[in-house]
Amino acid sequence: MKIISLKSLLLACAATVLVGCGGNETTITELDKTLTPIDNDHDNHAEELGKGRLAIADSEQALVHIFDLENNALVESISITNPAEYLYASPENRYAVAVQRSFDTVEFIDGGLWQEAHG
Repeated sequence: MKIISLKSLLLACAATVLVGCGGNETTITELDKTLTPIDNDHDNHAEELGKGRLAIADSEQALVHIFDLENNALVESISITNPAEYLYASPENRYAVAVQRSFDTVEFIDGGLWQEAHG
């Protein structure tokens, strides 16, 4: 006489239950396709961003100055935690990245302007 292990018996019972759950009728209802117009707004450039902004870090004070290059004016001086040793632009040029290496700190400053690539 062959001995069936408990594991094999449980596997066979589970397979039987799963097979019994299925039916032979499949109901698929197709929906009508709806077209959504794409409004990419490529033709409407009513508000141009101008020349952009420039971030300048003060190496002796914990300040980053944001200048508007269109008006040649100071927009704002932003306090950061420590004086920035390095100041970088983020890959999309939206953020100024203030690196304070001696203090193991990095802060991100939003320049307030960004552009999307239209293509």
